[in-house]
Amino acid sequence: MGARRKQAQDNDLGAQLTSSARRDAPLAYAIAFVSFARSQGYSPAQLAKWVHDQYESTGWYDGFAASHDPDSLFEAFLTDIVQGHLLLRTAAKIVRDGEGVIIHTDTFIPRRARAMSRQFGLDPTDVESFVEELLVQHATRLGMSATISSGQRGREVRISPSWNNGNALTVREILEQDRAWLRGFLQHRWGGDTLLTRGKEHNVASASGFLATEGQKIVGVLTYADDGEHCEVLTLDALEPGRGIGRLLVDALMESREVGEVITVVTSNDNLDALGFYQRIGFQLTAVLPEAINNARLTKPSIPTVSKRGIPIRDELVLTQVVRP
Repeated sequence: MGARRKQAQDNDLGAQLTSSARRDAPLAYAIAFVSFARSQGYSPAQLAKWVHDQYESTGWYDGFAASHDPDSLFEAFLTDIVQGHLLLRTAAKIVRDGEGVIIHTDTFIPRRARAMSRQFGLDPTDVESFVEELLVQHATRLGMSATISSGQRGREVRISPSWNNGNALTVREILEQDRAWLRGFLQHRWGGDTLLTRGKEHNVASASGFLATEGQKIVGVLTYADDGEHCEVLTLDALEPGRGIGRLLVDALMESREVGEVITVVTSNDNLDALGFYQRIGFQLTAVLPEAINNARLTKPSIPTVSKRGIPIRDELVLTQVVRP
């Protein structure tokens, strides 16, 4: 496809995405759907995961991939799925970036969307979070990479056809033959294989967990502690950020647990990235333990006192999420 023709199609798509006539009906359905889910206690991330599972169970992903050859799959995804992300936007510009695309949108939420949300007692950003979470899950399941960021000028969506490398992301449990790699990784990443949370020491190198792999390469790892009553995430590392690897690992843990079980994460007060990530995927801040890290430092003096951002490291924050059906 010629560059001029592709750019013309991109411009047409951008115009279609911002057409109010095409936006109002699906927007109303999305707001009602998210409102009902919120009333049942589901976060936007949990709702997106539920919708993703319905797509999976009906074979939609396999059908979508089978109906397009590899050369056209990415363009079909861009046209048919990304539209949902722009329900709350009034302007969009698509820019080619190597093999992928960058979609620039404004931050303006139309008055009609705000009015409809208020009628349902809903925060419009809940709808936005749901649509964005679902977009990332769609892309990841189809073997692509999608990241979303915001700035003063608007939102930015980056989508890349990472499926071209021929290897799909898979998640599996940590096996005994992985332990040597895990010990070396923990030493390099965390400075050791022991971790203190809430005054308890954990041997992370022997903990249960999951690995995310791409072909023969390990691209992510999650470890957790399970004492029969509580399940606590100990470490979560995505070796290639921005590809949804952390989300895949947490999803694998959630799916392995019983419905109604509470999953706990304990992090430090300076770890803003972790706080944002876990809350985006449905965890809630449920406790603050003042001076907990200062106390832990008496046992493990190697714990830093100040983060790279200049934040004093002194408190532990506890986040939890209940496993839902």
